[in-house]
Amino acid sequence: AAAWFRRRLTKPAHACKDMTAEAIEVTTDGELTVDDEGDEEMEFDAKSPDARESCGHFFLLWASTITTAVANFGVQYNYDSIGPAEVWLHPLYGKDSNYDLLLKVIIFIGTAIGMISFGAAGDLFGRNRGLLVCQYIQIAGALLQGIVPWGSKASTYCLLIAVRTFIGVGAGGVYPLSAAKAAEDSAAVDPVHKSVSVAWAFLWRNFGAIAPWSWALVFYYTCGEYAVV
Repeated sequence: AAAWFRRRLTKPAHACKDMTAEAIEVTTDGELTVDDEGDEEMEFDAKSPDARESCGHFFLLWASTITTAVANFGVQYNYDSIGPAEVWLHPLYGKDSNYDLLLKVIIFIGTAIGMISFGAAGDLFGRNRGLLVCQYIQIAGALLQGIVPWGSKASTYCLLIAVRTFIGVGAGGVYPLSAAKAAEDSAAVDPVHKSVSVAWAFLWRNFGAIAPWSWALVFYYTCGEYAVV
């Protein structure tokens, strides 16, 4: 992992020079030739992950890596958070297998809607704007889950189901947008390196799946006398 980040953030000799598309040529033997406006030509391996398009991308890489990682972390966190939350929901509002099933699966219907809608919106309005809207939806939905439960058992569960559908729309948009952003912002010539950037972004879903249960354990052992299991 450390080696990958070093490669990702290393600026090659030509990285801080403004280069046009005409100045970059990939030859048939796999070498990247850069002609810096009449200066001596420099050759770089086109398959090297250190082959960068411009110096401006150097500082963008950190922001892109963090943004896509946080977005994917949030998606999986929202998917799995309902599991430990039911430990507190059932004593407060009662247990119903039908409502429990809907709370778990309804978010994926929203996800399908988000994938389709935000995939197209990202092409129209840009990856960054689309991903930002997805994050706002997930944050707002997560907050609403703690605010809207009110009234009878039926109304409480129906409100939660509606909110989790809303969260699913934001989560679904993260799928195409974060993958496209991670690949495009990597600024690497090698398509394999772009794939590695996408893989690192989606890796954080594993930590998002672990986080809700980790928080549940923390609350249980710090507030154990109030926890119901």
